[in-house]
Amino acid sequence: MKMIKFAATMFAYALAVLLIGVATSVAAPSGADFVRAIIFPAIFAGLAALCGVLSLMIEKKRTLGMVGIHLGLIVPLLGFFGPMMRLGKSFDSTSETNASIAAIESQLQQPGDRAIVQRSVSGAVTGTQLEQTDVAVIVSDAESLRPSGYQAVGLASTAALSGFAFVALLLHRPKVPKPTPNE
Repeated sequence: MKMIKFAATMFAYALAVLLIGVATSVAAPSGADFVRAIIFPAIFAGLAALCGVLSLMIEKKRTLGMVGIHLGLIVPLLGFFGPMMRLGKSFDSTSETNASIAAIESQLQQPGDRAIVQRSVSGAVTGTQLEQTDVAVIVSDAESLRPSGYQAVGLASTAALSGFAFVALLLHRPKVPKPTPNE
């Protein structure tokens, strides 16, 4: 019975991580890298589901079951530490982008003007004339700054869920059957 609880916890964790990834990618503002918000949770969900399937195989193939159980405890730890390490860098990147946009907005002639702004590799900012095609940002008063709330919700909730899943998996850790003589 404990084996089924462990596997069910892994499957629930996989589904929840995937849903958080989908919600984060939907909430991402235009111009954000929303694909990354879905790829990494999908990888974690796939690993968690695989560990759940492997853990159910412990009665027939003990080694595969042991791999599933032990990797199943590592996946939530990675799901906790990965987003926690990324959270600070993500906020710094958003702050840097918002500071650049605020500097550009201060150079606009009138409120409400729309300007296509080019940020070149050297960091120089030019006006409405594009000299290079590295990064183009459309700036307006209404939609200029990038919100960082979706990052906090996505990364922090993934980390919190992963920490909770790790504790739940420890509590539902099954008793491993004794090896048979031919294993």
